[in-house]
Amino acid sequence: DLVSVYVALLTGTALGAYSSGASNVHRLLKDSLRLGFENIALRRDAEDKARLLEATLQNMRHGISLADAQDRLCIWNAQFVELVGLPEVEVGEGKSMQAMLGRARPPLELGAAQRIEHRRNDGGVIEVAPNARPGGGRVITYTDVTDLKRREAALEAARRNAEQANAAKTRFLAAASHDLRQPIHALGLLFATLADRVRDAQTAPLLDQIDDSVQAVDAMLNSLLDISKLDAGVVEPRIEPVDLVALFQRLNNEHQPIA
Repeated sequence: DLVSVYVALLTGTALGAYSSGASNVHRLLKDSLRLGFENIALRRDAEDKARLLEATLQNMRHGISLADAQDRLCIWNAQFVELVGLPEVEVGEGKSMQAMLGRARPPLELGAAQRIEHRRNDGGVIEVAPNARPGGGRVITYTDVTDLKRREAALEAARRNAEQANAAKTRFLAAASHDLRQPIHALGLLFATLADRVRDAQTAPLLDQIDDSVQAVDAMLNSLLDISKLDAGVVEPRIEPVDLVALFQRLNNEHQPIA
């Protein structure tokens, strides 16, 4: 009987241990499968993001290159190769950025500059902007600014032409005012001499209108000279009383026949 009881106890103990071990194995297998599926999902998500990043880089207008702390190329896009003008065989992961950029035509030297303009042999202009990464290395962007530089050059040429035309206009107005002033002055003297000889009650109104017209022409010549002075920037404003009655009377005499 004692032997039977002892065997029964050993059997129960063995069965309990087996049951406990099987439960632990089952739990471990379940946890392992769960972790495996999670790892697969994470890997697929990382692969999807990598493909999205690759598509984004390859479809950007700007060239991009990323170098590590040892200045070795890690990531780049096709625009980088095209804008810098490098043979594709010279570009590869782990290659020295300085060595690759030195093979551009002409060689591209960044140095410590934050932003430079690289002029290619074909006349294109590339703006190169390096940016340091917090963990070491740098990201460099390459932008084609050829059209922008051409427009800036065209605007600068147009500005210079406009300034030259304005200066020519100023010289012309000054010369015209000076050359016309002498015959107008002579006309005034001759008219004054004639008016003294023919002035009577009938001719007085007509002589006054002619005199006003001569003065108006002289005033317009003075205005032309003032415009040339304004363009030259030598006119100083002078504030003083103005005889409005005389001003409007002259305007009336000038425009009354037309009205």
